[in-house]
Amino acid sequence: YIITFSTANSKCKLKDAFDLSALEYSRLFLQSFFTNEGSISNSGKISGDSKSKEIINLLSNMLDKFCICHKICTYSKEKYGLFYKIYLKISKENYNKFSQLDLFCNSVVSKGYNVGKLKKEVLNIQMTKRNYF
Repeated sequence: YIITFSTANSKCKLKDAFDLSALEYSRLFLQSFFTNEGSISNSGKISGDSKSKEIINLLSNMLDKFCICHKICTYSKEKYGLFYKIYLKISKENYNKFSQLDLFCNSVVSKGYNVGKLKKEVLNIQMTKRNYF
């Protein structure tokens, strides 16, 4: 995890100095988020969660810069309150862009069917199953 930033805090704000117009900064921010907070299900759905609506909207804007199709929804946990979830559309274009941008970096699946595998390995398996290469 990045020590100075937590998407678990609903009051999380970004410093004004963060240049959102620079694609590389956007890619690094997306990579940090999906490496730490992102997941890929056994069915291939890529998603990420945050308590911060501001962060989810920021991620949405950044994904738009890379033309990665996605949706935002909300859900609630009794103990923790409202969460925001960003889902990426399963498509050849999205998978290839996500993989080329290396947005999972070297993170590991922490629960579910693929626990212990690298997230990007699971993505590659899904891409191979769908003949997306």
